[in-house]
Amino acid sequence: MHTRRRFIPPRAARQAAAAFVAAAVLAGCSAAPAAFGNDAAAAHANSSAFFGAWASRFTNVQRTEKFDDARGKLSRYALAPSGVFNDPSVWTASAGDTRSITISATCRGNRYVFDASPTATAPQRPGDGLHRMQLRRLGDDQWHWNTSVDFAVGEASPDNLLAVQRAIFATAAANPQPVLRAQYRTGFPRTTAVMGQLASLDSIGRMPLRDGSAVLELHMTLQPDRLKANYPHFAQYMVKYFRPARYQVSFADRSGARWMTSSMRDNRLSFRLRATADGRLAPLDGVPRPLPDTLVMRGDFSAKFSIFTVGVTGLTADVAVLGSSGERGWQFRFHEEPDWHFPLAVNTLIRTALRRPFAGDGIILRLSARRRPDGQTIISRRLDLDVQEGAIVRWLGGLGAGAMSDFSGRAEEDENRFLANLFNALQEDFGRH
Repeated sequence: MHTRRRFIPPRAARQAAAAFVAAAVLAGCSAAPAAFGNDAAAAHANSSAFFGAWASRFTNVQRTEKFDDARGKLSRYALAPSGVFNDPSVWTASAGDTRSITISATCRGNRYVFDASPTATAPQRPGDGLHRMQLRRLGDDQWHWNTSVDFAVGEASPDNLLAVQRAIFATAAANPQPVLRAQYRTGFPRTTAVMGQLASLDSIGRMPLRDGSAVLELHMTLQPDRLKANYPHFAQYMVKYFRPARYQVSFADRSGARWMTSSMRDNRLSFRLRATADGRLAPLDGVPRPLPDTLVMRGDFSAKFSIFTVGVTGLTADVAVLGSSGERGWQFRFHEEPDWHFPLAVNTLIRTALRRPFAGDGIILRLSARRRPDGQTIISRRLDLDVQEGAIVRWLGGLGAGAMSDFSGRAEEDENRFLANLFNALQEDFGRH
């Protein structure tokens, strides 16, 4: 849901940043392709299906008229649901105090089509998706959003995906920067060319330790001006919303030991972690030990919308590490209100509505890869969020809707083409190994 725009940069910038991190790290690891399966044939088929699914998701994206209209309204009224609750044009089902919309997403020929339909079914093929959004009225001015997105990526199991991650970390821990650069330039030429239109990999720092582990630092600079030639509207959007954005995040265990840090400022992204010789994460300080079942995330974020800069400091989440063989991922629970930073005039508004999402169970976000009985792996996202209407959250919702309006149309079309090209490049480069 677009409600998360309060905490993190706009959708387009986040997707591009995430795609770059994935591509830059994956492309530096010659061992990653083999980890996609238990033998060479399975690894080739699984990596092709995985990256092909993501490529199809961004190829010639179209939305049916009903969903396109509903999408705009849901964006506008995400933080003021009373404005959309009684609008029958938005929902595909209605019962009592509950409204819901289900959306199928699938490749039809050379198009990827989103269609709002009460008969939407679970994903069947790699690239198929199913989106559900449910709104429940809790009382006067109080609401609950429950959203889910399932996306099929083929038969690469959660354990295979974990093996890919560990292969990446093990390779980075064992090799100095010149070797890693040579690997991604010669082994993954198409991916390198596509990502070169957006960013430069400044350095891959490596500090080997006596126990065989290594502290790794990755620094990259996003350069959206490079996109202008082929993706001018996406470039313009990133300059407007991404350049002013800043964040710093750390993941620590209950003892206070840090396991990973990340930051962004002035278009420069940095990541720091420690990996063992077999690619497992270890705390940045002290003796290597297994990753605990729970971590604590702490972060500060700020972004600029129009003339306003909005930010939070001290945003905290309990992070459960999902570690079963059938499902791997993370569940974030935000139950402590952070410190908010608004323009001076906005600071005078009553802030009761800002505390509501963090009360009770708080905001719950679950991101995972899970294996279905039929062998298909589903990338899953779940969000549970309470909303209380008020002047200050309506103002925040207006900022998010404005950013979404700027993005919808040509900027989104450009972003889709860029991401489709990126995942096609990854599919081809992985297929060469």
